[in-house]
Amino acid sequence: GEHTNMNSKGIWQLRKITLYYCPWGGSSEYMRTFIQHTNNGLAAYARRNPQVVFHTYAKKRIHPHIVGEFVNGHKIDVSVKNQPWVDIEKFMTRMRNQVGRHEKHQRLAHFPLIPSVQGTVNPWLPYEGLPKAEFGEAVDGELERLPRA
Repeated sequence: GEHTNMNSKGIWQLRKITLYYCPWGGSSEYMRTFIQHTNNGLAAYARRNPQVVFHTYAKKRIHPHIVGEFVNGHKIDVSVKNQPWVDIEKFMTRMRNQVGRHEKHQRLAHFPLIPSVQGTVNPWLPYEGLPKAEFGEAVDGELERLPRA
């Protein structure tokens, strides 16, 4: 069956889903079919999720998107332009399973345009530790570095 998650103290946090689409636009084709199909489209999804209120809104010249409204007032807007049914359902299920708080921003890996002088890290190479520095005697509280042979 579907993955279910109450999220916060046994109370569903997603209150309402509104599906926006264009009545004739090409990018809304899948959304229109999903809304109109009675056996396994929006009607079936709504029957499986009675805790959520579903609305559809047709507006000319827009790309299809889904807006989820949560109990705490937070809204999530997801574009489903040219997305097949499976993905439309997947986005709605993901919304349903969220708590409705702002997601923490994920830090993306940093890929500079200029490669590092030190080279890239290879975790498969053996680690031999840092080179050992040779130090002489302390002079006035500081260590004096000896030249390498």
